[in-house]
Parts: sequence; C-alpha cells; structure tokens
Amino acid sequence: MPSPQSWWSRAQSWRTSLSAVALAAALAGCGQEPVTEPVEPAVDESELLVNGRVTCDQDVSSERAKDTIERVGGLQQPTWSVRFAESTAAGVVVLVTGDLEDAEPRLFDDYGVAVIVGSAESRTSADDFRAVREAVREICG
Repeated sequence: MPSPQSWWSRAQSWRTSLSAVALAAALAGCGQEPVTEPVEPAVDESELLVNGRVTCDQDVSSERAKDTIERVGGLQQPTWSVRFAESTAAGVVVLVTGDLEDAEPRLFDDYGVAVIVGSAESRTSADDFRAVREAVREICG
C-alpha cells in the first residue's frame, strides 16, 4: 500500500505540471495582439475647436465649471445646438451639432467654454462621452 507521503508528492507534481503548462500557454499569447476591426476616432480634427486659453489643470468640480455647464447644456440656436457638456481637466468641453464656426464666438467668448467638438445627431451617449475623452486626450496628451 502506498504511503500517504508518496500520494501527496504525486498530487503536487501533477498540479505543478498543470500550472507550468497553463503559464506557458498564457505567456505564449502575450506577444500576440488580437485582430480587431479598426475603430474610427470619435473626434475628427476638423470637428475640434480649441479656445486659445486652454490649460490642462482645470478643477473639474469648480463652481465656475458647474455654472458654465448649466448655462450651455441644451442651448439651442437656429444654426447649432449644444448636445452635451462636461467639465474636464481642459475645462468645459461641449459637443455641438450644426454650424461649429457660428457656435465658436458665442461659446468661447460669451460662455467661456474651453473646447467645442462637432457631434452628429446619430451619436449615442456612449459616443458623446468617448468624443469628450478623446478630445481631452488630444489636447492635453
């Protein structure tokens, strides 16, 4: 009859071998990048307008930022409208549908918005958040 110690050492050896195989398989997959479809950026360079006074150290929860978001959120004009506004490290970023050039002086000068991003009506809320993040990443690095 085998001793309990010999049974234990065989079980340990089996687990160690299995662990080594699993580790080797995991490491073999590390060097390979998964094949994915190219993702189009949510922000096209032509759709991004930056106020010249932008710095990337803004307080995202400041009263000024909150006030700006309240004032511009949902703002409707004949040629453009604000679809979404968010406070970021770059300042208040707004997504605008319509004529960005017409929106620029009003949003930059009158409301102190830091960044205007062009937005399509067909975008989802997730696309809006992603567009803001990509705009801030492009501006602030």
